[in-house]
Amino acid sequence: MTTLAVQKALIALAEEMNGELTPELVLERARQEDSPLHGHFTWDQAKAAYERNLDQARSLIRSVKVVIKKNDVVYQVPFFVRNPVAAETGAQGYSSLKKLRTNTDIAKDAVRVEFERADAAMNRAQKVAMALALDTDITEIKERLDAVIRKIDGEE
Repeated sequence: MTTLAVQKALIALAEEMNGELTPELVLERARQEDSPLHGHFTWDQAKAAYERNLDQARSLIRSVKVVIKKNDVVYQVPFFVRNPVAAETGAQGYSSLKKLRTNTDIAKDAVRVEFERADAAMNRAQKVAMALALDTDITEIKERLDAVIRKIDGEE
């Protein structure tokens, strides 16, 4: 969660740049120790490198795909998905589809987590669309997504 000071700093910086921001620009401004942005960065280079390497490891894990054919349609799906047990505690971790297939309850949890991520993205898209007065059919799509999540949870 960003503080009001951080929000104001980012908005002011964007206004200086005609409404645009780049990560490079934010990082450069955050280097100033008196900036409200400063404390949101890892300035210890060894620690920052380690954190970056973890991000790269996550990216590698997400890059593994498997091809599945169902009803003559070919899908490319992630082979590793967020471990639903770890997700409940906020921990990191991934499970392979192969492992998830051996436990129906955990597999359902993994699918629910995926749909909850989609739901969060839909909530964000809906709010952005409303702010831009472009929100015509989004409510119906959101309701259908909510129904899928309820069905996975056995509520329908």
